[in-house]
Amino acid sequence: MRLFVTSPDLAHTVPSRRPHMCDIVRALLMSSCLVTSYSTRAFACGGPCDVPELRGVLSVGETPVVVTNFGLLSQNTDVSDAWSLTCEESIGDVLLAVKSNGQQLVASTESGLFASNASACAFDAGPTSSASSWFLDFAIAADSTPEAPHLLGVVSDPVESSINIELARGEKFERIHSFGTATAFRHLETTPDFSTMVVAGYASQPRRWQLAWSADSGESWEIYEPGVDSPTTAIELLGINPSDTNQVFFQIQATPDEVATLWLFDRERDSATQLWTGSDHEALAGFAVMDQELWLATAGATQGRLYRGPLQAPYTFESLMSGPPLSCLGVVAGHLFACSADYSTASPFLLAEVDVESRAFLPVLTLDDLGGPASCGTECTATTDWLQGLFGSRIPADAGTTQAPASAASSESTAASSVSRKQGCGVSPAARTHDSCWLCATVCLVATVCLVGAARRGRRRSQRGVLQNYQTVF
Repeated sequence: MRLFVTSPDLAHTVPSRRPHMCDIVRALLMSSCLVTSYSTRAFACGGPCDVPELRGVLSVGETPVVVTNFGLLSQNTDVSDAWSLTCEESIGDVLLAVKSNGQQLVASTESGLFASNASACAFDAGPTSSASSWFLDFAIAADSTPEAPHLLGVVSDPVESSINIELARGEKFERIHSFGTATAFRHLETTPDFSTMVVAGYASQPRRWQLAWSADSGESWEIYEPGVDSPTTAIELLGINPSDTNQVFFQIQATPDEVATLWLFDRERDSATQLWTGSDHEALAGFAVMDQELWLATAGATQGRLYRGPLQAPYTFESLMSGPPLSCLGVVAGHLFACSADYSTASPFLLAEVDVESRAFLPVLTLDDLGGPASCGTECTATTDWLQGLFGSRIPADAGTTQAPASAASSESTAASSVSRKQGCGVSPAARTHDSCWLCATVCLVATVCLVGAARRGRRRSQRGVLQNYQTVF
């Protein structure tokens, strides 16, 4: 069904993004530390009890940059492929989304956008919007540079009760279109030159998924309803087809009652076509386009799969290889990289390059590598201490910015005492003893009282769930 944009419905305002109960719930959940001491996973209370997680892989030149729930990891090919950490504190605030145009990184935080300068360690404040510092989503153009930013943003304007599309060609964003709030548009995909823009979100009464589409750089917009959703369906916009900009890919996410599916919507035909169907309990966790092929990464209960299919019809996918449950896909300098969702001590990798010919995952980042990455500055000390407490130290730290690796004895002591980033406790695989269990429990219970008062840090870490997309522009 094709609809045309009319006067926006301004009857309701944008809901608050900071529920006050988050801190209380977060504090209560810290008691789950009591049952983690004999797990094969490494937990750190304060998230609550969150594990370091990989959320995406991007490219800056030929260097892979991994987006995590504690900052950015970049590989230094000049120093034995060692990894460097750019923590949230050195960027500017908690990361909500990070994107790349292949040459520059732009991070969205609760206090605004920050853009990389000379390296992944150097971030400066990006263009600002007068409507809000919080961007629901954004895109970075292929020609965007630190000197001449070229960005597109989806911004909620609480004063005018509207969701706006804003364009920045310099230090300020300017509104180019307003949708009102009749549809909660949240996700944005564009072509590298912004000639085609697509935003997706849910309308209510009844609930239905909509696409707002502009094929003329935002001059005019049309609304489409693919009509494949139900009241409980969760749909995610994945990207514009680079071989036909009248088409977008999207997924219907797996639920206990539905399997994951990949779809293609064609606006010229005003129709949606199902391309791929997952098996039971298989979630679609990664999506990428490389060499005129579609690549899908999945996560099951115990294993993940990598699928490959053509970019054009007929869409026939083959299961190319299997491994641990996967969490993301990315293309760096023409090479495909996959993230693992397995953070157990038996995990074969956290990030691997995909060797298509031999059908193998070639480990690039492992769990041990998280134990001692060099950091960008002293503001990352809390994060590196937390990682060292969980995983030990294998990579020599940068003498100018981080502390030297701890000895074996001090590493064991640190692990046993379960060092945390800011507060709470951590349980490393090497410290699963009765003593560390009760120590963890004691520290967690004490930290529970403190956490209710530490509202800001609590909100910042809980908002990591807001992270939506990590992608390199096609």
